[in-house]
Amino acid sequence: MLKIKVWSDFDCPYCYISKHQIAKELAEMGITDYELEMLPYQLSPEKFNEPERTFFDALELTSESDQLSAQASFEKIFALGQTVGLEVRLATAPSVNTALAHRLVLWAKESNPSLVSSLIERLFQAHLSDNEDISSHQNLIAYAREVGFEDEASIKAGLEDETYQDKLDDYLDLSYDDDIELIPHYYLPNQVQFSGIPPVSEMKRRLNLAFTPKSDH
Repeated sequence: MLKIKVWSDFDCPYCYISKHQIAKELAEMGITDYELEMLPYQLSPEKFNEPERTFFDALELTSESDQLSAQASFEKIFALGQTVGLEVRLATAPSVNTALAHRLVLWAKESNPSLVSSLIERLFQAHLSDNEDISSHQNLIAYAREVGFEDEASIKAGLEDETYQDKLDDYLDLSYDDDIELIPHYYLPNQVQFSGIPPVSEMKRRLNLAFTPKSDH
């Protein structure tokens, strides 16, 4: 099975969109036997949990021009998401810290790796499309159960286990070591890497470089 790794955060709409773009392009290439591993990255590790405020409100933009610019960016993100069948509503997403969601995924990797991909997708959807509070223990337990984790007590224990905060901090240190400044950042086969969301033509070129077997000649 081919491996793809990506630095990603649930607060990053481009991470969510590119995840679906890559899946679409790989399907068109006839590649289905691959594994996408999310490396936890926090865009705002010091962010307070303020689920009563929206992402837009938390920006605290004072000038009308800044507000209009932000709204235009949100509209571009929404339009980009629609190209892969997503409704990405970043402006109205709750302003919350994503650490606990990442900790849940780290727990899930150890508890049942086969369900991790579904959990990550559910968390992105909850935060960026459904605009739900992914810092809520109750919500996180519900998402985990939705994708197949049955033991509520184990999920709760995982969320409360500070070991997973230590693991998240270790990933933060690793991202510094790898000079990660822009996410998503993908590591593909054949030592191919890219950050952000390149134009479709460039993404296809990178994927072809990564997944086309190298000639021995």
